[in-house]
Amino acid sequence: MVNSSVGKKLWGSALVACLMFGLTACGSNSDNSNSGNAANAGNAANAGNATNNAANKGNAANASNNANATDASSDAAKLDPVTLTWYYLGPAGQADIGSVEDAVNKITQEKINATVKLKPIDGGEYNQRMNTIAASGEAYDISWTANWLFDYVGNANKGVFLPLDDLLDKYGAELKASLPEFMWEQVKVGGKIYGVPNYQSVTGREGYVFPQEIIDKYKLDLSTVKKFEDITPMLDTIKKAEPKQSPIVMDRNGMFGYLINSQGIDSIPVTSQNPVGFYNTDDSVKLFNVYATPEFKHYTEVVRDWYQKGYINPDAPTNKSVDDVTKAGQGYITYSNGLNPGSEVSMSNNRYNAKPVVFAPLTNFLISSNPGIATVNSISANSKNPERAMMFLNLVNTDKDLYNLLSFGIEGKHYTKVNDNTIKAIPDSGYNNNNPWVFGDTFNGYLQDGQAADTFDVQKQTNDSATPTKIVGFKFDTSSLTAEIANVQSVLDEYMPGLSTGAVDPAKKLPDMLDRLQKAGLDKIVAEAQKQVDAWKANK
Repeated sequence: MVNSSVGKKLWGSALVACLMFGLTACGSNSDNSNSGNAANAGNAANAGNATNNAANKGNAANASNNANATDASSDAAKLDPVTLTWYYLGPAGQADIGSVEDAVNKITQEKINATVKLKPIDGGEYNQRMNTIAASGEAYDISWTANWLFDYVGNANKGVFLPLDDLLDKYGAELKASLPEFMWEQVKVGGKIYGVPNYQSVTGREGYVFPQEIIDKYKLDLSTVKKFEDITPMLDTIKKAEPKQSPIVMDRNGMFGYLINSQGIDSIPVTSQNPVGFYNTDDSVKLFNVYATPEFKHYTEVVRDWYQKGYINPDAPTNKSVDDVTKAGQGYITYSNGLNPGSEVSMSNNRYNAKPVVFAPLTNFLISSNPGIATVNSISANSKNPERAMMFLNLVNTDKDLYNLLSFGIEGKHYTKVNDNTIKAIPDSGYNNNNPWVFGDTFNGYLQDGQAADTFDVQKQTNDSATPTKIVGFKFDTSSLTAEIANVQSVLDEYMPGLSTGAVDPAKKLPDMLDRLQKAGLDKIVAEAQKQVDAWKANK
């Protein structure tokens, strides 16, 4: 899931994604990942209970609403034809996305008389592209958003997204009834719902992803990997044997954000590389600039050494997708904050051309921040067809055929059936999206070949047993900080690709970045976040 920096909240809180399919909501690449219970922030067990009871909730109470939704969409011929535009996180270079879009539109035209334009954007440029699109006033209809990329709460407060409460009741009651109540609580901003949460495993676990063939070839002992730098001898071994290869692969986001909890730090989503954090052993939650910590300084020094020795792909500071490098056979080890049950298979498909992988976790399973907003689809305030957009989101989350089509493509062309519930991707088919947590309720999806039959059950059990971090349920209202956040983001965009991938000397560039962050207003952001955290804690 919501692989939820870019990091834990960066590119796959994929966390969550990232979430848990290789973002899982959540990791860090084009497969992002990560993902509590906002209503009961400290009670992670309620998440699983809500999961198990979701199918039984609200049927009677929502009966009339369901009828309204059915009336609204049952006779597509009575609806005027519309075209919907959907921007979402995903690999932009899919050669056969056109055939998937055509198949999607056969379903949507029949059921809601809508044509959908699929607009995937690579993870490395998603935040910048979507901020530009939102600022332009473009009349698109739906966008994927999160607490770690294209800031859900901040954009809701700025009016980028429509409040959905009335639309859900009229056109999405089936969807509303299908999800646990805690998920709807988590997407509320100021008491209103601004997005449809993509239900999935709500935990995250940080660490490395190793191709099995590399472990076997070089007899690597993953039990020795306790800290992020412990793979250094392995990188050296691989590089000496294969000097033209990149032992570890990064994109422009680097990996600090994805492995931030392994550094003893948790962060609050503010920008795409979250600069506001606290030590996760600190019950008082005293906030600070993450990039002024000894941990980040140490990280930059380690990856600088790696980069100079050729361990990291040389194009890392400009690379948009880790997947592209590994799929091309130009690198090996990757990283994620979405090392969750069953995600080995999706990681394998998404990054390694279906070759087996093994995880080297650096943390236990965590529920961080607000997993319910680690992967969300929202309707633009500039949409010309918000009612039809809601009908479409209702359909994506309740029509398993449509959801699996978006997630995996067309049977026989992009995947084959192993059995009724399990599929096997066809290599080089032209559509290998493998980010199911981007589209909708992942528990409506197929299992992938190699995943155990009980994978979804284990994910739900993990939801119950994972450790919630200390700010689960807190939502940072950044509406008074628009200028400061934009300025801070600009500084991070300038400096972080080089620092986080080791491409520049931290002794020279890190002090410059810290000075620029302070002048951009980061101290004001930290102070306001601290004020809100203290108030939130006092009211718990």
